[in-house]
Amino acid sequence: MDISAQLGALAHPDRLGIFRLLMRRYPGAVPAGDVARALDLRQNTCSGHLKTLSAAGLIRAQRAGTTIRYGVDMPGASALMQDLFDGCCNARPDLCLPNPPLPVEPNVLFLCTGNAARSLMAEALLRDVPGFRVRSGGTDPAPAPHPQALATLAGHGIDAAGLRPKAPTEADADIVITLCDHAANEACQTVSGMPLRAHWSLPDPKGGDAAAFQDTFHQLRARIDALTALPLAALDRLSLQDALDDIGRMPLSQRPPTV
Repeated sequence: MDISAQLGALAHPDRLGIFRLLMRRYPGAVPAGDVARALDLRQNTCSGHLKTLSAAGLIRAQRAGTTIRYGVDMPGASALMQDLFDGCCNARPDLCLPNPPLPVEPNVLFLCTGNAARSLMAEALLRDVPGFRVRSGGTDPAPAPHPQALATLAGHGIDAAGLRPKAPTEADADIVITLCDHAANEACQTVSGMPLRAHWSLPDPKGGDAAAFQDTFHQLRARIDALTALPLAALDRLSLQDALDDIGRMPLSQRPPTV
């Protein structure tokens, strides 16, 4: 694919916004309607932009039943980055690809919209694990934690003291993990630095009963167990990014059953 065609596709602000949204949702894929709603685009306008990005080899369509979802075409996007790196940056990683090391104890930020259930539960699960610092935040914080989230943690013997919904501006982060699709669709610019980012899409338990919160707890614990099992000291940023994306791909069917 000609790099000029790819850059031309990204030159339109709405197409750039779509590409950035799909990168935030990587490795997942998003229905066109959700893309249009997230970016406040007309459906036909969004469809035209998706077609242009697809023709440029930057995104790809995936059929899931009767729904067509769009995701980043990583080989195509990687080829663009490689062309820029080789041709425009003269293959100078020190100039074009800053790669600051992670601290010995990385600061993990879990993000949701309301920060009332999933992200608070994730914070509680990780905060007593040695080798990590952890916070959670919401793009639109709720007034208070969801009572069933606190009850679920208490039922598993996990201390929920001090947990409260808050904005992500209250913490810098080395790793940002979004847990709800709505938060992942938003361009969160309030986290400083160059954090690694991953999306672990989990259903919102707040519309369900106590069993839904139990299921969310087990799904979170499985992913956080996978995170804490990573040999962080032996991984560079690219390898850690791949590992975080792999955790995000874990099917829900592989989670421990609700008890």
